[in-house]
Amino acid sequence: MKRNSIFLPFILLLLITSPLFSQAPAWEAILGGTINWQRITPYGTLIVSTSEGIKGVDPQNGSILWTTKPSLGAAPETSFKMIDNTPFFSVQSGDGSNEDFCIIESFDGAQVFSSIDAGLQKVNSRYFLHLSGTILVLGSEFGSKSPQVYMIDMATGKRIWDKRADFGIVTACKDLGKNECIVTTGFFIIKMNVRTGEEIWKKAIDPKYDNMSGLMELFDKGSAEFLNPDQITAAILTTPLSPNGVYVTVQATNKKQVTDSQGKVTTQVTIERHYMGFEINDGSALWPALKTMPGPVGLLYAGQEGLVVAVGEYPKNVPNLVQTSGMDVHCFDYETGEGKWGKKGNGINIRGGVLRTIAPMDDGLLLVSGRDNNFTDMVDPGTGTSVVDKEVKVNGQVEYVSKIGAGILYATNEEVNIVNFNEGKKVLEKSFKANSQLMIETADEIIVFNLKDKILYKVDASSGAASPLSAEIEWEGKDMATKLEKRPEGYLISGDQNMVLVDDGGSVIYNKYFPAPVDNGWKKALYWANAIFSAYASLVYSANAGLYGAVSQNIKVATVGDKMAKDITKKIADAYGDASKSSFKYSVKMVEKALQRYNATQQSNDFTFILTTVDKKTAQLIRVHKKSGEIVNTIPLDKDKTPMYELDGLDNRVFYKSASNKIEGYQY
Repeated sequence: MKRNSIFLPFILLLLITSPLFSQAPAWEAILGGTINWQRITPYGTLIVSTSEGIKGVDPQNGSILWTTKPSLGAAPETSFKMIDNTPFFSVQSGDGSNEDFCIIESFDGAQVFSSIDAGLQKVNSRYFLHLSGTILVLGSEFGSKSPQVYMIDMATGKRIWDKRADFGIVTACKDLGKNECIVTTGFFIIKMNVRTGEEIWKKAIDPKYDNMSGLMELFDKGSAEFLNPDQITAAILTTPLSPNGVYVTVQATNKKQVTDSQGKVTTQVTIERHYMGFEINDGSALWPALKTMPGPVGLLYAGQEGLVVAVGEYPKNVPNLVQTSGMDVHCFDYETGEGKWGKKGNGINIRGGVLRTIAPMDDGLLLVSGRDNNFTDMVDPGTGTSVVDKEVKVNGQVEYVSKIGAGILYATNEEVNIVNFNEGKKVLEKSFKANSQLMIETADEIIVFNLKDKILYKVDASSGAASPLSAEIEWEGKDMATKLEKRPEGYLISGDQNMVLVDDGGSVIYNKYFPAPVDNGWKKALYWANAIFSAYASLVYSANAGLYGAVSQNIKVATVGDKMAKDITKKIADAYGDASKSSFKYSVKMVEKALQRYNATQQSNDFTFILTTVDKKTAQLIRVHKKSGEIVNTIPLDKDKTPMYELDGLDNRVFYKSASNKIEGYQY
């Protein structure tokens, strides 16, 4: 999850000076010290940086929930980062040789890690072991480049144990629960006791080196200095489909000197990846030998037939990097490592080179591959053989796929269409110029707003037949439609400055345009506003991540359950993965808050905020009712572009730092 992660924005930093609200603030809070910046967490806690420290503030009444140590008050806003799928955030204060990287739990303000307290000069990475209630932190001590590993207790923030340079650097970590985890280093896979640091078993990733562990440990230590912590170079996968197995992939970068015919010596760089399966209880090798193939680590998929692996993207701007070729996708038997796809089990090639998504569809597997444009193919999961005459090229990068009666519905960042693999072509003669945000899928039909002709279309899910639902919609200004939303009144099409509500029969209820301010500083706030609801609304698709390894896809694969959206509770829990299964108090509260705020996007998402202008010289933030298109609140921005406002679009709250150094909370 590169660790993905990505954290999607929920916050709008508003550029406001004169708080001329149409109502008095619900509360005013004097927090102490000078206020530096403020942010809202995904779970609704207001985080305020002051000269006295960072403070958690209750958004309902402005009371101080907790305060950190004073030194963290100097942490710049740019250092604030939420940690994906957790209530933790990190900040970094100080500079040079006196940096303090801290991890804070946002509900209670507990400091669960401090690099200064741990004696570390640099923190390279960290892994959250939710089932075990710990954090594995990697870094180096002051004046040393050698890696050091710390296991931190989430509940207390105290160090449980640490291992110094004799351990090597951790490249991947998998929490097994029951106080056990699996880690990989440059050359080893290790099963550990989380609470004691005891190595339950330790094996060379390549079994042929098991008898040379001492030499491999020397290599392991040396490798730590040149591994790039910002790249995914390893992944660990476990699956219920093979409950006794654990599967790893590690990436290796090789260098060799080459002399050309003119006597010029250059250093060539090649990348290869290795795969291996181990028995999870004792570490014995499941497969007779390591699987080695060219190219970076790519997507892993735990399928019914076996472990599907693919080559990843080559890094850019690496001097003298040689991109070697090989089969793009392989499928290995869980128990034996035997190749199942391609001639003699040696894998298959796909058009586009890089597999971006693999998803089960009826009796086949849908493959989506490519870079600037994608190719879609359907293969037999037992053999990898294409079950269609040819793959279908689609324009743009696929964002969404779903099985419907007419075929495979897909949305890229450029078009929406349906692939009929029986005929090897797209169902719609001309694709809609749209994307996943301009499409709504239900069990029976698909609604799409086509940017090309500005018409709302209805597509029958069974036949794929498309028909206009509306006439051409007038659209003012230079902005484009960015979102299509189903409302009780019909369908709302919106952009940065336009709002158009169309009823279920296609008639326009209202068409509103609010001119954009000219200043680029104001426009930045406008761009943030459009992302406010997207993260929670997408959680229903995130449960798919449980099927994949650490190197995963980022395409939404819809299921019938997603379309019906009946059981949001389980989907939220699934989306939060291991954290939702943890018995720790914070994880229970986190999932409850996520559910609560997700429901807010579904049940009370009746307003939107738009940045607009009256005279092009000033700007104002308006709150518009989606049902009527009428302005219900106005906040003048005047000419100053540096005021401190924060908006929580999920709970309809605005937080303003007044001239008297107070935080004022407004509830709409």
